[in-house]
Amino acid sequence: MSEVSSKKDRFAALGRIGVALMSEIDEERLLKTIACAACDLTGAQFAAFTLREADVTGRPVGPVQGHFFHLAAGVGVTDEQEEWFRRTLLDGKGLLAPIFQKGESVLIDDIERYTSASYHRRKPFQDSHNNNKEASPTPVGSLPLHSRVRSFLAAPLLNRNREVIGGLLLGHARPHCFSAEDEALLVGLAAQAAVALENARLSFLVSNQDIRERMLTENQIRRAVLSIVIDELPSSVFLVHGYDVKIILANRSAMSAWGANWHYQQPLKDFLDSNGIRIFDAHGIRVPFDQLAMVRASRYGESIYSREEIIRQPDGTDLPLLVNASVLDLNNYLNISAREIMDIVDDQHVAMVVHQDVSSLKKSEGAKDEFIGIAAHELRTPLAVLRGFVQTLDTQSGGHGSRLEDWQVESLHGINQATVRMAELIDELLDVSRLQSGSMDMQIGPHDLLALVQRVMKRMQTTTNKHTLVLDSDLDYLVTMMDAPHMEQVIYNLVSNAIKYTPQGGIIHMNVSSRQEETGENVALFSIQDRGIGIPLQEQSHVFQRFHRAENTREFGGTGLGLYVSRALVEYQHGNIWFYSVEGRGTIFYIALPLYHEEEGNGNAL
Repeated sequence: MSEVSSKKDRFAALGRIGVALMSEIDEERLLKTIACAACDLTGAQFAAFTLREADVTGRPVGPVQGHFFHLAAGVGVTDEQEEWFRRTLLDGKGLLAPIFQKGESVLIDDIERYTSASYHRRKPFQDSHNNNKEASPTPVGSLPLHSRVRSFLAAPLLNRNREVIGGLLLGHARPHCFSAEDEALLVGLAAQAAVALENARLSFLVSNQDIRERMLTENQIRRAVLSIVIDELPSSVFLVHGYDVKIILANRSAMSAWGANWHYQQPLKDFLDSNGIRIFDAHGIRVPFDQLAMVRASRYGESIYSREEIIRQPDGTDLPLLVNASVLDLNNYLNISAREIMDIVDDQHVAMVVHQDVSSLKKSEGAKDEFIGIAAHELRTPLAVLRGFVQTLDTQSGGHGSRLEDWQVESLHGINQATVRMAELIDELLDVSRLQSGSMDMQIGPHDLLALVQRVMKRMQTTTNKHTLVLDSDLDYLVTMMDAPHMEQVIYNLVSNAIKYTPQGGIIHMNVSSRQEETGENVALFSIQDRGIGIPLQEQSHVFQRFHRAENTREFGGTGLGLYVSRALVEYQHGNIWFYSVEGRGTIFYIALPLYHEEEGNGNAL
């Protein structure tokens, strides 16, 4: 075929596609036309459209992973083959995984020589949740529709929400039949096909009154059932919005949590002040209004998970709660009229707040804490005796008595290390007991945070040869209000974790600076960043809980108490601690502490 004839064929194919995109409203005929044109444009022997299961509106249902794709149109196959595959749900595995699970195009020159590294990919969109390294596709045996496919080319169909709704697959019996130009063409063609498919479905719905009425009825039933479910939940559920944290919706349990009625569109501060309601943290320290979980979410768009707060109701009853405040994106669900009715403006955050009553849990924790405190105190005496004997024997081996054999000295050092670790564990348990009972002794006063960090860094650097501890700061000193020994304990724990969970070694960066918060308050900021194993996303809301250890830390040892104690000590000093982490890439922890001002005097005792 001459080059002129080939160009004419391509123009003719593009013309057919243009007509179909503008005029065809029958879904099957539309897909057939585009599939035929795709074969003409690329020289493919067969083409197939696969679509994800959808409801009557065309909205995808079920997860992308699994058996949820079916053949919608095929070209270049027998009627028998097409009928069989129409009854078969395709899984998103093998060569289809990048298309259906990641929204990537796939070009394979020769399937018989296929390896996980030999295929080309073009990304129409980037999955925002996939922060880790891309997974290679698993090997595939034969492709659907054809038993002798050598060249394979495919592109995903994405709807307006960037969800994968299907794929356009091409094949040829000979290898090396498709080029990068064909891949780019197919990606563009699949994008146009997705738009045309949505338009065809929309046209069908507009012309079918019965379906519209059924959709309305189904939505009403679904909302009614959802409303009943939410109303019957034992946990309190609120929907709040805006800088003033006004309430929009609440379930039946919500009012019992406060012990008072929070009226529609009433600002949170007005509600709390008018009813004499106060909110404390887990240690009994009153939480500043701007630091409440629902305020952070509604006012600043910051989602807060697993925050412990205590509501002191108007009658003086304390209700311990576990608070989760999630920022919601309702732009795709509320039209202008609905937002006006709810008095929601475009730049306001909307948050769903869930209060879980943990009163019974606190009672059982109290008994457990009492046991931990007693056990820790009882262990201290025999441990002190054991350490005394070790020190005595060590003194003898140093020339003040009978000389010990080398293996005895080695055993002695092993016992000494074990007793040191046991003493550290007992101290952690005692800290937990004091924190839970509210008897932690705090002497808060002005101290130089920069000097404290430098001391910890120098001490910890002597414990490792694989890591380099680096401190960056433009300051000569930074005086903050803190309890120096307990803050040193916190910094020590964070540096120790950074070293432990970066087994390959490398640089660990620390920084000390000051900054102004959104509230206008100036604070001291400490950060420490490693390039270690990171914290899995599903574990991140639990890292500050007692005895919790992430799955990827099991081989490193530990009690799961360090971060719990660290957060409690920081909050006792009116500070905040938080982190960002990506599994496999590392973690950065932050601590914010109040700066010292001359008018604060010499400090407070807690």
